[in-house]
Formats: sequence, C-alpha cells, structure tokens
Amino acid sequence: MAESEIVKAFAAAGKRGQKRTPVVVGARFGRWTVIEEAEPIRSANPRNRLGYASVTAVVVECSCEQKTRRVLWLAKLRAGRTRSCGCLARERAAGQVPLLREATTLHGGYRTPEYQVWTGMRLRCRRSPCLRVCLEWDKSFSVFLRDVGPRPARGYRLRRLDRSKGFEPGNCVWAPAGPRAQGGA
Repeated sequence: MAESEIVKAFAAAGKRGQKRTPVVVGARFGRWTVIEEAEPIRSANPRNRLGYASVTAVVVECSCEQKTRRVLWLAKLRAGRTRSCGCLARERAAGQVPLLREATTLHGGYRTPEYQVWTGMRLRCRRSPCLRVCLEWDKSFSVFLRDVGPRPARGYRLRRLDRSKGFEPGNCVWAPAGPRAQGGA
C-alpha cells in the first residue's frame, strides 16, 4: 500500500488558504478507528463571522470496537466530542467501565459531602476579599480531609471558631447546622 493511500493531505481548506491536517487511516480516537476519508460536506453556517456562506467539514468513515460504522466529522473526533458509537455509555451505565474522573482522581472523594464543602469553601474565599483559606487546604482536598476529618452526620456544616480568622487547621470544626449568626461561616 502506497504512502499516498494511507495519508491523504489536502491543499486549501477555504478562502483563507489554510492547509488541512492529514487524515491518517488507522488513527484511533477513543474507540473509533479511521477507515477512510469520506466526501467533504459543505453546510450552511449562520454563525460564521467571516461572512462565508458555508463551511467545508472534513469527514471520515470510522469503525467502533463494536463493529459499528459511521461517518463522523474529523474535528469532533480530534476534540474528543465523540468517543464511541454509544457502547461506552451503555457499559458505564451497567457499571462495567469506571467513569474517567474516578479513574484519574487521586483521593477518590469527589462525590463525598466533604468534597462539596471543600469546593464551596474555596469558591467562597475566592469571591470574598475578607475570607482566606490556608494554602495547604486550598491546594489539596486530602490535606483538608486529614485536618478536619469526615463529616460526623448529615446536617453538619463546617464552622469557623474564630470568625476573624480564615479557614485553617485548628479554626474549623463540624457543627450542627442551625440558624446562622450574622457574619458567620
């Protein structure tokens, strides 16, 4: 098989004279594998700010690991906006494939109430010039959880003992949620 058959490079991609990146047959994007390039699609684009009446989309024919064949936009494949024919979503729903975020999170606690409190505390401190969070807590959920411990029960909130100080070790405790005092945290 000649190299020109494997890599198909095109010249001008429009009035601006940009060169299109080559389409490599056999390239993998998630579970999709590029089989061949399909006929380019010209479609109307009402949001095109350059005034062109249409855009040319590079499309490729792909095959999923489940042997499903589809014609897809190359730009969507490269951006990661499509990763499979739907088999990945079905497997995740059945619990056969872990969610990407769970697989890449070091502490594994992003779905916990403590993590929600930690993100809310950091966001509140960024929005208010009067509140501060210590550097170690701001950078690491694991350090925050180590210092304050798990939430004792549902209905407990993170409170500052001394409201003149920021969120830091020794100044924060889990307290039952009740009516807030004026200026309380």
